[in-house]
Amino acid sequence: MSDSTTVQLSPPAQRVERPRWLDLRMLTGVLLVLVAVVVGAKVVAASDNSESVWVAARDLAAGTQLTTDDLRRGKVQLHGQDGRYVSAKGSPPVGYVLTRAVGRDELLPVAAITSPGEAPAFRLVTVPVAPLHMPPKLAPGERVEVYVTAKAAGERTGTPRLIYAGAVVQSVGSSSSGLSASSEVGVVLRVPPESVSTLVAGLRGGDVDLVRIPPGQGPS
Repeated sequence: MSDSTTVQLSPPAQRVERPRWLDLRMLTGVLLVLVAVVVGAKVVAASDNSESVWVAARDLAAGTQLTTDDLRRGKVQLHGQDGRYVSAKGSPPVGYVLTRAVGRDELLPVAAITSPGEAPAFRLVTVPVAPLHMPPKLAPGERVEVYVTAKAAGERTGTPRLIYAGAVVQSVGSSSSGLSASSEVGVVLRVPPESVSTLVAGLRGGDVDLVRIPPGQGPS
């Protein structure tokens, strides 16, 4: 009887391969998703009829010479009124002058601005004002009334006198000396040339007070 032992070897394991048709379906699904995303983006872009226009960043009075701080970009649907408002595709109309008041967040109409050369003549007058004698947060573009109270021996005498109504604020400086209530702020006002002498003469008559004119209201 033979002592040899017969060893039966198992067949080598074979890797189960994923069917090629499954890879093809996955690739097709990915391509369909990408196509849907691209087509959807194009449809949304085509349906967006909004235009970029300039919008007033704050209340602006008539006669304001526009600066970059006065405007911001906005996107709106104009529905065929493209030429009515100033487009923001280019640079802002800095230096142009408002022919009428424009409210905060209002679209800037083309008809409401004019070039500096075509705007009514004006002059800039710096008015020294104590911080507690002017409205808080006074900003360029606002309109003010200028009052002067006569002084004698360092004391105020008499009743405040209105020397100019409806001046447009061009800029507001900082205190000229420290932060005390006695320091002065230089407020630059826009006035017609014929009003300069009256305004300057009145400023020398005593202490100055600036009174804010609310938007939409006329001077006293």
